[in-house]
Formats: sequence, C-alpha cells, structure tokens
Amino acid sequence: MLELGKLYQIKGNMFWFVFPTKETAEGIEPGHTCPEDMAKIYSKVYSKNRGCSVSYLSPEATVCPVEVDEKYAKVISGEGVVGWIVVYDCFKYFQELKETNQ
Repeated sequence: MLELGKLYQIKGNMFWFVFPTKETAEGIEPGHTCPEDMAKIYSKVYSKNRGCSVSYLSPEATVCPVEVDEKYAKVISGEGVVGWIVVYDCFKYFQELKETNQ
C-alpha cells in the first residue's frame, strides 16, 4: 500500500491514468504499457466514455499520495497532475524514493 506523503516513482514503461474521482476510475485497469501516443488516445477515450477529463502519468513520473484506500490513491505528480489512480497490486509498479531533487 502506498503511504501518505511519501514520494514514489513509476517503474517500467507503464502509463497510469488519472481520474477526477474514484467513481470515474471504477472498473479501469491501473494503466497500460504502450507508446505515449496510444496513452493519449486511451486518455481521450476514457474522458469521452466517463464524461470527465482523464489525464495520465508517464513512466518514471514521481507521485505523492495524499489520500489512499485499498483500491485507489489520490496523488499529486511532479508534473502537477492531481487525481485518482487505481492502486491494487501497485508495488509491482512503484518504487519508494528515499531522496529526490525534484
């Protein structure tokens, strides 16, 4: 489980989708391993289908959880993206950052 206030970096090459509410993220996989142009398309499709603005976090992005439950986390990214991500089984994809200059 991600801990509040700690910094984490996305590992690997997965793009994580960020939703404005937990409800709009319901039933979505945490992210996709794909080229960035496909992540943009997925984001647009999710936005249209969910009736909201869905963004994404790029591989290697840094995030700080500000609210966490068993399935979702509200995060703030180093790029200024704020919203909810799906976090079940998240430690396959996140590494805790001990120190960062970001």
